Amino acid sequence: MDGLASSLFELSNYEEAAHWANRAIRAGSRSSDTYAVLGKASYKLGRNPDALHAFLKARQLNPSLPGIDAFISMVKNQMGGQ
Repeated sequence: MDGLASSLFELSNYEEAAHWANRAIRAGSRSSDTYAVLGKASYKLGRNPDALHAFLKARQLNPSLPGIDAFISMVKNQMGGQ
C-alpha cells in the first residue's frame, strides 16, 4: 500500500494517494515516506492541518528525511505561522 500511495501521488491523483497512505498507516505502516506522501497529498488537497500532522509524524520517524523541514515550514506559512 505504501508504494501505491506514492505512485498515485506521482500521477497527481492526490485524493487516492491520501486514501491509500491512510490505509497503509491504519494497517501498521511506520514508514516516514508514507507519512510524507500523506502530507504532500493533503497539502495539494488544501488540507493543511492534516498535512502538517503527517509531516510532523514523518519527521518524528525519520528526522533526516530529505525536505521534511521545508515541507513543515511551507505548511506552517500557509496556516499563518502556527
